[in-house]
Amino acid sequence: MGSTTSESFDVKKHVDNGKLVVTDNNISFVGNNKTRSLDVRKIIDVEYYSDGCMFSASNLKKPVTFFSNDAVVSKTIPILIAMIFDKDRAVNLINNVKSKIEANDV
Repeated sequence: MGSTTSESFDVKKHVDNGKLVVTDNNISFVGNNKTRSLDVRKIIDVEYYSDGCMFSASNLKKPVTFFSNDAVVSKTIPILIAMIFDKDRAVNLINNVKSKIEANDV
């Protein structure tokens, strides 16, 4: 019998347009079709991309990803989120974003 191989990859898919609202308690996406809110106390990981970020939370089966066509917004989101958690984390994240920008890695 012959052998087969498979390859898995993620594809970015547009789902909705809307606004990302960041407060000290929640990160909410208020979309034209759906509103989604994350309790910041449940967030266990954040991955940052050049055009958005992905949140993993203890109460979610799958991570939630937000993208923006606005480069300034995309680069500001990590700083706002870090400021919610604590000052040291915010400073570390700001330095990380700065070094990535300087290395043209974002």
